[in-house]
Amino acid sequence: MNFWQAFLSDQSRPQGVAEQVAAVQYQLCALFSSEAPLVKVAPQFKQVQSSNLCFGLNDFQTLSNQTDPAVFARQVEHWIKSFEPRLTMINVEVLDRDEQHNRISFSVEAQLLTDRGSQELTFDSSIDLSKQQAQLQEQEFV
Repeated sequence: MNFWQAFLSDQSRPQGVAEQVAAVQYQLCALFSSEAPLVKVAPQFKQVQSSNLCFGLNDFQTLSNQTDPAVFARQVEHWIKSFEPRLTMINVEVLDRDEQHNRISFSVEAQLLTDRGSQELTFDSSIDLSKQQAQLQEQEFV
């Protein structure tokens, strides 16, 4: 999608559910692969906190040193709620921490709100902290 179609075009073409899932997957991958600026925003500026000024993970170094999976899961849930408004009922479960490759694996479950109703999504996800790269793979339900 180019800039014109995304922001300037008056024509809003309907997207199918598969296209919406792919868009969410792309957005989450971009979020988990980005590092937010080190600028601290005052708590009273709630709209700024969910803007592109704060887009990305807080600090890869802190994530690398973090040992508590519950804290990491809450942080990921907060980032998704802040930057992906199409998802609701978000649940993050940390699956594995690969110390040798400096990688965190986790699962993201959420509801995608579409014009055709709600779609349940599950992404198997991982963040390679040394390369600052994320991977998301949607699980298919049969």
